Amino acid sequence: MKYLIIFFFSIWGLFNKSPETKILFKGSVKDKATKEALIACEVSVKNLTSGATFKTLTDTKGNFELTLTPGKFKVNYNYIGYNTFSESYNVNPKKDTVINKKIFLAKKKRIIEDSTIVKIDEKKLEGTIAVEVMKFTPSRGGAKDYYASPAPSLSYTSSGSATSAAMSFEDISSEGVSGDRVTYASGGINSDVKAGTLTAGEINDFSKWSLWEDLSKGELNSFITYWGILPKHRFSVQITNESKSPLTDIKVILKDPFGKAIWQSHTDNTGKAELWANLYDSTDLIKGKYTLEAIYNGKIFTIKDASAFNQGINKLVIPAACKQPLNMDIVFAVDATGSMGDEIRYLQAELYDVIEKVKQGNPGLNLNMGSVFYRDKEDAYLTVQQDLTSDISKVMDFMKAQSADGGGDEPEGVDAAMEVAIGKFKWREDSRARVMFLVLDASPHHDKETMEKLNKYTIMAAEKGIRIVPIVCSGIDKASEYLMRSMALATNGNYIFLTDHSGIGDKHIAPSTDKFDVETLNILLIRLSQQYIFMPECNQTVNTARIDSLQHNQPESTNKDSSFVQNPNPAKDSTGTVYNKPDDWFLKYYPNPCRGILKVEINASISELYIADINGKLLMKIPVASDEHYKEIDLTNYPAGVYFLRYCVDGKFKSGKFVLVH
Repeated sequence: MKYLIIFFFSIWGLFNKSPETKILFKGSVKDKATKEALIACEVSVKNLTSGATFKTLTDTKGNFELTLTPGKFKVNYNYIGYNTFSESYNVNPKKDTVINKKIFLAKKKRIIEDSTIVKIDEKKLEGTIAVEVMKFTPSRGGAKDYYASPAPSLSYTSSGSATSAAMSFEDISSEGVSGDRVTYASGGINSDVKAGTLTAGEINDFSKWSLWEDLSKGELNSFITYWGILPKHRFSVQITNESKSPLTDIKVILKDPFGKAIWQSHTDNTGKAELWANLYDSTDLIKGKYTLEAIYNGKIFTIKDASAFNQGINKLVIPAACKQPLNMDIVFAVDATGSMGDEIRYLQAELYDVIEKVKQGNPGLNLNMGSVFYRDKEDAYLTVQQDLTSDISKVMDFMKAQSADGGGDEPEGVDAAMEVAIGKFKWREDSRARVMFLVLDASPHHDKETMEKLNKYTIMAAEKGIRIVPIVCSGIDKASEYLMRSMALATNGNYIFLTDHSGIGDKHIAPSTDKFDVETLNILLIRLSQQYIFMPECNQTVNTARIDSLQHNQPESTNKDSSFVQNPNPAKDSTGTVYNKPDDWFLKYYPNPCRGILKVEINASISELYIADINGKLLMKIPVASDEHYKEIDLTNYPAGVYFLRYCVDGKFKSGKFVLVH
């Protein structure tokens, strides 16, 4: 009986055990100086008794919440660019039910304002700091190897503040090193911000169309419904005259099988236009024949049975004179909310430099520029703007006068900026290129009215032939990435993203892609601008000087008519001296310039060759059998211009440039 009673009370105790006390630990984290919310600040709570650690991130208002049990805890608040704050205390269940903390973090005082991801060793040497910059190369096994490079010095004033110093570093991508060395000014505490500091990458989804299709079905699929946009059904058309010169700024209309106009666009500097079916409803194509209509001098030229891109590029020849518009319009739309404070001054320096270089490098073009800075509702302003003008100094002065403030609730007034820049600015007719660079670090609002405006002005940009080129900064998430890449595709643009390699600003997310190269932002933007502008002369002369100075990974030309791609791991003799063997190359292609038939000799394991135009769009895919060492590629139907031969060898894509004339 005694044991039965003990057993009964044991069971009763299990079912009637007092619930473990739970304490709500919450609070907010803000900038100590500006009192602005710090978004995605890591709050790490360690139970000093059990050793368990709990982590969370602050939301878009800087708030966080965690549930704790009684005990001793240590809390760390970590945010990039700020000093870590720590505190330890006991959680007492008798007096604590809710713990509410207000934390203010102070920014780090950095000797080198613009750090990179490199390893830095500092030694004090007679009033200077010697900085040894190390190159980081991720290996396949995850090991980190460091290699020394020349160490510049950083001088100090008598007060101890740093002056500027020139530093160099190797561009690094998520897949390794791109191999291009860049030099930038490292702004010290008292030095001015200089261009060439921010680092960035570029994704041209037109050049990786199969990859985009895979991503939109997989990793990025959840955002299709969220934003209600899917660039899937693509129609591409190439328009030339009878002399094979590209015809730019030709209006093109895509019509469905019922004759309804569903998309409008303009040909770019290569004579191509991109058009879309069912962009905003994600449904399959209607059965029947789609039609493409090009309008030139009041006449309509028709492709009655247009092919979707997966079936090939539609080609149209129009009896027209060689068309060389000299107008180019560029607009910079910039997020000026408080969250841009970590990068906006650097961005202004970069954009200022881009404006100067594009203007100086293209004296023959009639260049107009404009800018709109935007914040959000309830801020000091929603938009301020300088309309397109040929007075470039006026635009520069306007941009330099702007600063970051306001915002704070994550989504910002992107739609308002698009309404001004696309709907109200005076874009010119008959232009070689129209580009809107959209600089932002937060998504648009997600209400019905905003979504409708985003769609409206994306469609309007395509109709006017305006490329939307997003430049995304720290704070952008995957949902915003998907939207920006979709808007770029819809308007024949590229997607640009800042990277962590400059050490400036908060954390930048890596894009969903296979690989990318890293460049300084100003060089990247200048390169893209030149690609958007470049056209062969009407007499088929192709001057590639400006493009040559900006393109990467080009092969060495051994003579006027042949181009070789050398083996990057050439043979060495017993002393370690490099020597070239007759067969020490991967691929040879000729003639260059090419007049229609490009001949390719292959000396490596290459399964496919690709032809891309100056804007990076893939035009042809040529399979190569394992026993093939020679190919002839027929390019007679393509217009004169600069093209790239791309291929993959040893798991890496390479490219070589050639010129096509007729």
